[in-house]
Amino acid sequence: MPVRIEFECIEENDDEWERDEMDQTDRLTKPLDAPARLVPSRTDHDWVAVDVETATPRRDSLCSIAAVRVKDGVILDSFQALVRPPGNEYNPFNTRVHGMGPESTDASPGFGSVSVQFWAY
Repeated sequence: MPVRIEFECIEENDDEWERDEMDQTDRLTKPLDAPARLVPSRTDHDWVAVDVETATPRRDSLCSIAAVRVKDGVILDSFQALVRPPGNEYNPFNTRVHGMGPESTDASPGFGSVSVQFWAY
């Protein structure tokens, strides 16, 4: 069963986004009216928020990964790394979403190296 992914476009001048580059299970939504909460309403939990960006619609085209560790509502630390996607190829749609292109990850390691750092985090 496919996973439904919802994107929140939070740019000031949000235009209509193209859907032709997206998987059928993806859906774009307009910006939220209120800012997103940094922590959940209950702060007695430890959790990690993870964000990834991809260079193309392919799931194996990771170009950035970031994480924030939260304990009792307080940010303890964070992790961020650029990742060189396979062939360092970028899709114009993805570049418009996150602003990264081949020049952003030319000198970055592949996911194999970054994944070791990420899991150690």
